[in-house]
Amino acid sequence: CGLAVDVAADPKAAPDGEDLCILLFEAARELLFNVSKHANTGSARVRMTTSPCEEVRLVVSDEGSGLNPAELNVERATTAGFGLFSIRERLELLGGRLEVNGAPGQGTRITILAPRRRPALPAGS
Repeated sequence: CGLAVDVAADPKAAPDGEDLCILLFEAARELLFNVSKHANTGSARVRMTTSPCEEVRLVVSDEGSGLNPAELNVERATTAGFGLFSIRERLELLGGRLEVNGAPGQGTRITILAPRRRPALPAGS
């Protein structure tokens, strides 16, 4: 039926820009939708912290059926919508990255790392 989600967010990890806030919200929503649709589990976790490099670290994880990251092709879009490919592309535009960890039968952990502040544009840009 529903998906129980345990959420913990460090207030110090909140990004400065609205564009990054929106991206993180949309990414978390899409990743939780994927858990609900594919992981065969009734629960997931969302954690937002600050990395040692002062990046926002957003982790969505589950203990569901898992996946094989080697077989997952996030380099190309296979479906319309806001999938892993789109999340990765949008993150890279902001100077961030996406990491996928998992194994069949051992759950999945998707980590998003993004700068808390958008780099300043050079003068004259």
